[in-house]
Amino acid sequence: KRLEERLNAASTPERTSAAPSTGILAVWGAIVSSITVGALEAPLDQVKLRIQANTIRGTSPLKMLLETLSSVGARQMFNSSFVPFVLKAIPHDVGEFVTFGVLSEDHTVQRCLGPISENAKDALLGAAAGCAAALLSNPFDVICTKVQTSPTRSGDTHHTMRSSLVAFRDTARAEFAQGGMRRLYVGLVPRLMQMVPASVIYWLVVEEVRRSIVSRYAPNPA
Repeated sequence: KRLEERLNAASTPERTSAAPSTGILAVWGAIVSSITVGALEAPLDQVKLRIQANTIRGTSPLKMLLETLSSVGARQMFNSSFVPFVLKAIPHDVGEFVTFGVLSEDHTVQRCLGPISENAKDALLGAAAGCAAALLSNPFDVICTKVQTSPTRSGDTHHTMRSSLVAFRDTARAEFAQGGMRRLYVGLVPRLMQMVPASVIYWLVVEEVRRSIVSRYAPNPA
């Protein structure tokens, strides 16, 4: 957003048409955020999946984290989880950021939503963004879950970024061969039930905080 503001401020009338669109900026922002967040969240997400798949009750997150670190090591844990997680996160964030950003600046959409309050607009656009994120990312989420919860093959103890990418590709092919695209949309309804309300709350809070900051620090008219 700051990049967009700087570009718009620096644009002359001749260069305005060359400024990146909201959609392009949202795509790049989503990709950068997915990669950055994935560096921290991917290993922890792998621990969460192992706890969920564990049939032994009472396993604490800390215990599972320590067991995973001791069994595979921090570097191997990162290498095995980062690529699948980012490949799942990018379509999710692109779908959410682009949908909300483009719809919030589309004049036709804003005209249709004109009579309702700003919070109601944010809620509706947040719901649309959550739907888009779920629809785009569900196949990647299914593949990521399969990769991260599959038992390690015998003799396959060394994980690299490349081997994780190959595992993701092979799993995608295997899942598609078993049931086509329908197989990759298993769990879509629960995912929508999770992500749509989360996206509504997220954008309600973000936009309300943004408006509060802007109104507080906006220069007083002369």
